[in-house]
Amino acid sequence: MDTLTKLIVDLAGSPETLVSKKTDVYPDPQKSYKISVSLSEINKVLGITLAETDVDRILGLYEKHADFVVVKKGGKYEITVPPERIDLICIHGPYTGGVKEDIIEEIGRVYGYDKISPKALKKEKEPNINKRLYYTELIRELLTGEGYSEVLNYSFVEEGNEKENVEILNPLAENKRFIRKDLATNFLAKLDSNVRNADLLGLDFIKIFEFGNVFKPGDEHNNFAIGVAPRDNSKKGEKDAKTEFERITKMLGSVLGVDIVSKNIKGDRPNYCEVDFTSLLADFSEPKSYDDIKISKPANVLYSKISPFPFIVRDIALFVGENDKPEYVVGVLIGGDESLIVRTKLFDTFLKTFADGSKKMSYAFRFVFQSHDKTLTNEEVNLIMDRISKKASQKGWQVR
Repeated sequence: MDTLTKLIVDLAGSPETLVSKKTDVYPDPQKSYKISVSLSEINKVLGITLAETDVDRILGLYEKHADFVVVKKGGKYEITVPPERIDLICIHGPYTGGVKEDIIEEIGRVYGYDKISPKALKKEKEPNINKRLYYTELIRELLTGEGYSEVLNYSFVEEGNEKENVEILNPLAENKRFIRKDLATNFLAKLDSNVRNADLLGLDFIKIFEFGNVFKPGDEHNNFAIGVAPRDNSKKGEKDAKTEFERITKMLGSVLGVDIVSKNIKGDRPNYCEVDFTSLLADFSEPKSYDDIKISKPANVLYSKISPFPFIVRDIALFVGENDKPEYVVGVLIGGDESLIVRTKLFDTFLKTFADGSKKMSYAFRFVFQSHDKTLTNEEVNLIMDRISKKASQKGWQVR
């Protein structure tokens, strides 16, 4: 303040300039706080053995250069912290005053943290095994290893009633007025919607599962759901889906020691099972260690951008040479500039003997067309299929 006043007078003052006496306006001055700490407390917190002379030297520096007041009394250091060091005091909460751990940190900083060797903490006891976490991870690892995908759905649903559902007082949207009482509503909708993308995904089945909390008036618990849906509704597709569902639930039963299908609380949908997982946990044996769960390492996967535009599917069946391999045939058909074909799938094959004794192999391919730039039209896709048919004819192959 003195320096600033002198500058003003020197640069802009005159013989008539008057300067008043200093007035300190500080209605709520910061208090000075005392911190009491012993040598043993300092060494315990820092994890080292400092000599008393070391502490005396360090605190002496604070007295000389930082306006600390240090008094040794009754085997302890009573340290008065200057008002500007508010980082060493606690002024909020139930306790107000100096914090000894903070002054110990100051001592350690000056002594040198690089001189303090790290020490491993003592292992007091084995951590408790969380039964729900253990079996959730066990099931998750098993199912993902079998090609199943986990889904995470919203807890909100559109429809409900006062007796069975909990209604939200301030819903996020009109179609999210209730909290789900089961997983089925949202889960089955996702199962069906993903079936429509099975061709794009190159899947014969949609195989998904979910863990999630469900709510009823006065109750909240965790459910588990698993479902399988075929790509098409043919008898063969439905039969294969049933076989897959029975296979995976049998595998789950052998691992868990419980037949989950017998615990199904939603029996009105084929190849779908939902159980009260919270109650089911009581039937599982107590886990001894998390080491039993073999967490699979992520594979080297390359991710690509997903197109926001719809896809179109076309099938082609043709007779080719008896020894022509499907990889060779599809390479000829889509080689060149057919970049709009994002997936191919061989879905039928058989060897036919003709009347003249010759043999030809029949292949049926499914092509999935999609653009990253626009919605494709049937005309555009038909032109590509015409080019594919011409390529087949040029090779002497017969399009069926």
